[in-house]
Amino acid sequence: MPRSGTATDREGQNLRASARRASQQLKIPGSPAELSEQTASNASRTKELEAQVASLNGTLKDKMATEQRLCGRDNWIWRGGVRDVTITCERAREDSSSYRETSKIDTYEKQLAVLRAEGQTLAEKKNRAADTYQPLLQRTIDTKTRERAADLDTDGILTRAHGLKEVAGSDGFALFLTVVLHLLLLGFDALPVLAKFMSGSTMYDTLLGARFEASRRLHAEELQVRHECARMEQGVQRHHVELDTGDRMQALEHRYRVAQAERTADERAELDARMERLLRTRRV
Repeated sequence: MPRSGTATDREGQNLRASARRASQQLKIPGSPAELSEQTASNASRTKELEAQVASLNGTLKDKMATEQRLCGRDNWIWRGGVRDVTITCERAREDSSSYRETSKIDTYEKQLAVLRAEGQTLAEKKNRAADTYQPLLQRTIDTKTRERAADLDTDGILTRAHGLKEVAGSDGFALFLTVVLHLLLLGFDALPVLAKFMSGSTMYDTLLGARFEASRRLHAEELQVRHECARMEQGVQRHHVELDTGDRMQALEHRYRVAQAERTADERAELDARMERLLRTRRV
């Protein structure tokens, strides 16, 4: 059955009131709304880090499985008169060890443990916030009310206002005089503003406007200079990074070629050893 317009308006008012209460709660540390926001942020970061750790663990598990398979007894060879693992096994071991260090999986697991502990702490605080927040909110409201009342009473405004209210409530003529006096006071207070609106702009106003325009223009030019300097500095940094990256790439390529040549020589020696053993076996 469709809802009536009154019920819909009431629900909308309730939603707006809830939003206002939530924004007010955030002004007091330890409020349920603030704890809920912190809990949601912690849960989001924990979920992202869990996915990252799971991905790294999966890759590391695959590399370690490959290492175990290549380093098994079935793949051992004779080298120097003893059985030893192959070069492929050594590469797999280096690959898994290097991945464990470069992926920083241990660091991420420690960070994940810290986030989980923080999540448990926030959950406990949130469970206790319902009992502790209401007295704290009421205490804050009472304190602000007393401070405001004390400020007004110091100037005598609050005392005179109470007196006028009591007199006006007891006598109709006094009430009429109170209203007239208030209107006169408002009129006198508004006279300088009305006079300013009715008069034209003075030389002071013109100079003030010109000064404001000059300050705005100087500020805009200063911002433009800052942006240009930042852009040039960024370009210089990018150029330095490109040069450094090129040098590193050349060094890596050189080390890679040397390592590849060494691996090729080792593999050739291993193949020659195997061929020699096969020939020896056939001769026997």
